[in-house]
Amino acid sequence: MAIQIFKIEKFDYLVRTELTQLAKIAGYLAQLLIVVLLNVGHFTYYSLQKWRESALRASNLEKEKSQVQFDNLKNQLNPHFLFNSLTSLDSLIQENPPLARDFLQQLSKVFRYVLKNKEKGLVSLETELTFIKYYVGLLKTRFGESLQVEFMIKEDVLDLQIAPVTLQILIENAIKHNIINENNPLTIHIKSQEDTLLIENNIQKKKQVETSNGQGLINLKTLYSFLSNTAIEISTEKDIFLVKIPLI
Repeated sequence: MAIQIFKIEKFDYLVRTELTQLAKIAGYLAQLLIVVLLNVGHFTYYSLQKWRESALRASNLEKEKSQVQFDNLKNQLNPHFLFNSLTSLDSLIQENPPLARDFLQQLSKVFRYVLKNKEKGLVSLETELTFIKYYVGLLKTRFGESLQVEFMIKEDVLDLQIAPVTLQILIENAIKHNIINENNPLTIHIKSQEDTLLIENNIQKKKQVETSNGQGLINLKTLYSFLSNTAIEISTEKDIFLVKIPLI
């Protein structure tokens, strides 16, 4: 009987010892697992931070590149436009000096606007519209009634913002690609629709377009991809070319 009790106690002791060893091993494994998980977590966090920093740098570089391209576009303000304006001014000085004086004042306002806002990312729609009306006035000196620009803008969007010379680029694009004469007048509509600006013109394509690589619209689309969550939309429906600009 005593021998049996001894064997049972010895067995219990061995079981407890084994369980203690297993518990220690489990504890070591748990600690090891925690260390591994902490290291993996730290590495993942570090890698994620580095990825975010790289992505942010890439995004900033792309934005800066787009801004530089757009600034170059603004600075150009179409040399042909300046040449044609000076030619028109020369004719007016001889034919109608008072009108030539008004023309020169409008021309100075156009270039003053570009110089004043060249460093700004955004201006109010009202400010841009004031500028574009001077610009259109100069164009009409050249094209007369063959060029019609109509504005349908609601007052509640005038304080919203737009990139400077956006409208000038789009009007210039329409003039560059389309025939304009008494028999084929070009009509450009600029109208607001909620928080979007719609610029549309009738299509009457020129057979040959003076130097154009389409970079103006590309730069404009790229710039707005950084300025707004809503992308610029460009579409052609039947004989209408339409551009939708998000107001910011």
